[in-house]
Amino acid sequence: MQLEAVKQTLAPLGIDVAAMTSDSVAINNRFQRQYQVTYPLLADLEHQHADRFGVLNEQFGPAHRFHGAAHPGMLLVDSNGNIVMRFADTDYRQRPDYQTVIVAIQGWLEQQER
Repeated sequence: MQLEAVKQTLAPLGIDVAAMTSDSVAINNRFQRQYQVTYPLLADLEHQHADRFGVLNEQFGPAHRFHGAAHPGMLLVDSNGNIVMRFADTDYRQRPDYQTVIVAIQGWLEQQER
């Protein structure tokens, strides 16, 4: 899993990684065991967080099996819950380039130190 590698790169910078899904806790737990995922998988069953963070994929209506899914991407959320960086695409087939994300986060951290 690519996010595991990203986690290993960001950990020394003091950045934690978590993933948010619209799946149940039971499904997330099974996924973590099956793929040896070490970062938390957060269950957003009512898509409250996807709504709040502005990443809810609205192309899937309430009757669709993917209703509540978020756009694929990454958010950097500060300790106050503010989104300080957003890497997302409305095309569910696209994922952010992780190296670009890491470089951007490193730049943000450098600015915070000034």
